[in-house]
This record gives sequence, structure tokens and C-alpha cells, in this order.
Amino acid sequence: RALKICFSDQQLLASPAELAPPIPGTEVVFADPPWYESEAMTFLWLASSSLIMGGHLLLSFPGILTRPNVEIQRVALLDFAESCGLNLMEHQRGALAYVSPPFELASLETLGFEGFPADWRRGDLLVFEKVSEKSTARPPVLLQPHWEEITYHGVRIRFKRQPFTAGASPSIRRVYDSGFVRPTVSARDPYLPKIDIWTSGNVACACDDASSILKGLRARMTNSSGKLTKRRSERREQELELELDRFEDILQLDRTFQPGSGITRRPGYTA
Repeated sequence: RALKICFSDQQLLASPAELAPPIPGTEVVFADPPWYESEAMTFLWLASSSLIMGGHLLLSFPGILTRPNVEIQRVALLDFAESCGLNLMEHQRGALAYVSPPFELASLETLGFEGFPADWRRGDLLVFEKVSEKSTARPPVLLQPHWEEITYHGVRIRFKRQPFTAGASPSIRRVYDSGFVRPTVSARDPYLPKIDIWTSGNVACACDDASSILKGLRARMTNSSGKLTKRRSERREQELELELDRFEDILQLDRTFQPGSGITRRPGYTA
């Protein structure tokens, strides 16, 4: 999602990480952050630091039924907004319509909700006015696992960067008893740390040697011949090829799977 800063004669679209330091002299900010407390506060801080006095922030926020503690988070966000010199002018419940991404629809289908409307989710709109200049520290950035991302057969796939472990197996395993598609989109999911390979369609796998699966997919897309690693034994090579075949079968569970699509590398991606 992005923070959109509007000027009288130009517009800028950027993520919070790219929008640093803030851009002064902004009259209106439209912000649609991920629906989590730390990200929303970062967007709010950037908006306040960019706005002129009397400027306005239009911020999306999850509706009351999104998760159990959403009202507590809203109160915390409003307290933080006040410390940034922002005053809440309007709270429009359910004012924003969202088109569900493939990973959310996949989770709903896993739970038995097939044919769910793609635009079922609604969000609240919070409208703020900047009423004072206050010096508030920027919210800290929460450390997240580092991932490397490629696109394979139209599917965006993230591979967790793992410490090297001699003899680690490339075997693909389920994270959830229900199957390879995550039955949830919640960031509070206790199984998240167990995911080593994750797709844009919410297919999730555990794998002790995810880097070998990544290298194997790249080799297949470039039609590389011979062993992927000279030091790898023939038995290990056969094991990897079997797991690659298996992973390609699992990948077809992803709603965005497109047979014959090429590969796109996104090295250094950080979630």
C-alpha cells in the first residue's frame, strides 16, 4: 500500500520507507496503510510531518469487526495523532470499499466460503486536520524476516533467508493441517514463524533448505543443465528434483498461477 501526497501542481506516490524525510508544504495526504498499528502510526507520522498548518489527512482504518482489538488500536492511534498535532474531524464507518486480493479469497475458500464477493470488505475513513506543530519521534521500525522474491509462472514467491545448515533437507512440508493454502490472513497467526516459502496466493510451505528450492526454480526457468551444485551428491540431486516437481504441483493451488509465465527476480526483497 502507499502514501499519496498531493500538491497543488504535482502528486507523489511512495511507500513509508521511500518517503523519508517527509516532504514539507503538503496540503492534503491520502494514506492507505496496512491495517496494523505500527504501520498506521508510521503513515500518520509521515503525513503530519509533511502537512502544512490547516492541511488534511484522509486515513483508512479497519472496521470494527476486522479483529477483536481494533477499537483499542483506534484509541491508541488517535492518542498518537494528537501528539503529532492532528485533530480528528470525521470518522466515517464503512466508507471505503476494498477488492479482496487473491491471498484473502484463497483463505476464504479454504474455510469453505466459495464464491465470496470480491468487494465484501469495508474500511473506515478517518479525516484529520493539522492544528499544531509538535515534535514527536518517528515510530520505530519493527524488524521483520528477510525474504528473497521471484515471480514464477505468474506467482510471486518469497523465500525466507535462512542460516546455512549442513545437510538441511529441501523437503516441502505443510505448515497447516488443512493443507498448503493458509486458512487465515491474520498477522496474529502463531504459525507465521514456521513459513519458509510463501506465495502471493497464500500458499505456505515449511522447508529447511528453501534456498535450494529457489535455486532449482531459477535453473529450470533458464533451462540450466547439469547439477545445481557440484558438491551435491547424486542422491541429494535426485531428492531436490523430486521436491521441485512436488513444489510445482503445490504451486498450482495458487489462484494467480499461469502456466508458461517467465521468472522475475527481486533480489534483496525485505518483507
